[in-house]
This record gives sequence, structure tokens and C-alpha cells, in this order.
Amino acid sequence: MIVPGRALIAVDTLRIAAAPFVEAGVSTIAVLPAGRRRLVWSVFERGQVPGPPRNTTLGELTEYLASRPPTVVVGELLPDQRAAVAAAGPLLLVGSLGTRRPGVLAEMARDRWRRGDVDDPVTIEPLYLHGKALGGATGN
Repeated sequence: MIVPGRALIAVDTLRIAAAPFVEAGVSTIAVLPAGRRRLVWSVFERGQVPGPPRNTTLGELTEYLASRPPTVVVGELLPDQRAAVAAAGPLLLVGSLGTRRPGVLAEMARDRWRRGDVDDPVTIEPLYLHGKALGGATGN
């Protein structure tokens, strides 16, 4: 429920998962399940604005990973997806180190709140649920 007069701050789930590694200067790809065995992911590099999330198959993600230098992959993957990603060559974090962390969410939201950077509740939507709005491996 939206409370009148209260600020709303939305924080991108992919950014939450990637933040600790990006801050350490590590090239990172954050991944989330999008349903129907599709994955939504973004590439994060320190000091760069990430591109839009990509909605792809596991095969498209592993093909992309094979073309990159070693990259940390974080997020929520099933065991078979983890194995396929690991075979593509990047360092893969498993367990709690590679998933969303509540403290990171709180810190990111606090920083936005202090800057007065709040969101309009009407414009917030879970983009990863809209496959037609997201492109494939090229982001188109």
C-alpha cells in the first residue's frame, strides 16, 4: 500500500546483487530467473552505467560469457544453470555470497533518499517480467 506523503524508493534487484562486487572493481553479471527457463541479466562495470537488462535463454547467456574476459556471475541460478555458466569460464559465486543482500538494498535506498531521489509509484514496474520490453543477447 502506498502511503500519501511518504517517499517511495525502488532499487533494481540486479544492481543489489552486483553492487558488492562492482564496488570492488570486479566485472560482474547479475542474473535472475524470468520464468519459462529464461534469464534476465545485466553487465556491471565499476564507473559505468549498466545497459538495460537482457532477457535471454541460458544458451544466449553462456555464449555471451564465452566471449568475455573472466567475469563474476552472481544471482539466482538453478543447479543445472550454474553448471552451464561455470563451463562457460567465468568465476561463479554460489550460495549467499552471490545473491541479494538486505544490507546492500538498505544502503542503496538510504543513499537515494538522502539525495532526494525518490520514485513515482505510477512509473514503477518489474521490467524483467516483460520479455517483450527486453531484448535478447544484444539488448534489442
